[in-house]
Amino acid sequence: MPLDRASFFSRPDTVMRSHLTADELHLVNIGDPAVHWRSPSLIAFMIRHWIQSALVLAAVVIGALVLLLRMGSPEVSLIVAGLILIVLSIEVAVLEVRLFFRTYLRYIITPTRIIRMDGIIDRRSSSIEWSNITDISDHLGVLGQLLDYGNIAVETANESSKFGELVDVPQPREFLERMNAARVKMKKTPIGEAAFRALVSLESLLNEGGLVVQQQEAVSTSGTVTKGWRVVREPRSEG
Repeated sequence: MPLDRASFFSRPDTVMRSHLTADELHLVNIGDPAVHWRSPSLIAFMIRHWIQSALVLAAVVIGALVLLLRMGSPEVSLIVAGLILIVLSIEVAVLEVRLFFRTYLRYIITPTRIIRMDGIIDRRSSSIEWSNITDISDHLGVLGQLLDYGNIAVETANESSKFGELVDVPQPREFLERMNAARVKMKKTPIGEAAFRALVSLESLLNEGGLVVQQQEAVSTSGTVTKGWRVVREPRSEG
């Protein structure tokens, strides 16, 4: 279960942490690259939405020029200029809001699963474990190949899965490699998530529980020396 809680006013990083388990959060806190995240490409966002905005603005300007050519009075010119400024201001405000919402959309890789989170007012998240993924593939359009962004499709054996596609991922090939590496690593681990949790718990005990690893030697009756390791509690200093 997620460890941290996020409020309505929480920033994207806090919201992301609220979707992580205690083990995943521990890896984030120690800076382990096993937990990696991306937001959709800013370049893709600008291209998609600025082109739409440019078309709207061009339509307004063309209409204004037609009116000026037909009615060319100063009053009409002021009205048209005012309308252009209003439309431009609305378009810029809409883009700013969309860009702000975009910061809350993240794709997160952990050692056991991949998570997608988004939304501010209506927050949503979905995740799927690597063991349930059957195939991962990427798709880069013409602009995506030039500007290094694309979509990554995640397929599962469960046809009703709604995880779907990761859209406008920056540096998609590198992100895909990270996904495949985590997926392969999980498959190679005999006990999967249980082993991951045990290792994280052991590391936490060593770092926070005052435990240390010591080398020891044992001598048998025949004189054979056997070397090994043991975990002991570090002695506390008096005073």
